[in-house]
Amino acid sequence: MKRGLVSWEKNELPPEELGSRLAAVHALARKENVDAVVVYSDVWRSNDARYLSNYMPYWNRAFIVTPREEQPILLCALSPRVYPWIKTVTVHETIIASPSPPATLFKLCAERGWKRVGVVDLEGLPADLHTELTAGKIELVDIPRNEIRPAPSEVEVRMHARAARMAREVLEKDLSTRGAQTDHELTGRLERQLRHAP
Repeated sequence: MKRGLVSWEKNELPPEELGSRLAAVHALARKENVDAVVVYSDVWRSNDARYLSNYMPYWNRAFIVTPREEQPILLCALSPRVYPWIKTVTVHETIIASPSPPATLFKLCAERGWKRVGVVDLEGLPADLHTELTAGKIELVDIPRNEIRPAPSEVEVRMHARAARMAREVLEKDLSTRGAQTDHELTGRLERQLRHAP
């Protein structure tokens, strides 16, 4: 069901915007002298991945691996049956099935001869992933999150302004017409209205 509700609104987020973000990550890889830059993603920490490739995971851990001069590679444990859909809503052309993102990253590094990899917010990774990554034989460079997400672009500001406007309109309308309610009733009703908003 959720897969059917997610699409890429290219008039709101043009491919050129993602192209400029990718170019900035390539420049960062050259500056840091790393073979690739890795961004971690899960359902609670998906903003960096969404920013870079428009990938929005659900209940899944993933690494977005951006080689120095190539498109990002997605390492995720989702079923291959959803890969065609992922390709329609992201910039990912290459998706590798990956129950263990660190193990798959190490395999990719070995295949490509990578020795030095940048990891965005390495110290902020979940403990098990951090332990597995740092036990490997590749050199890891901790990349601060603000290095891949500098000041918001005009596109981001427009998207956030539209989201805030929609939320304010729905909330004001709902609160003015309803009496006392539980927090989960209010949240569910607001989410339903926002999902149906034009």
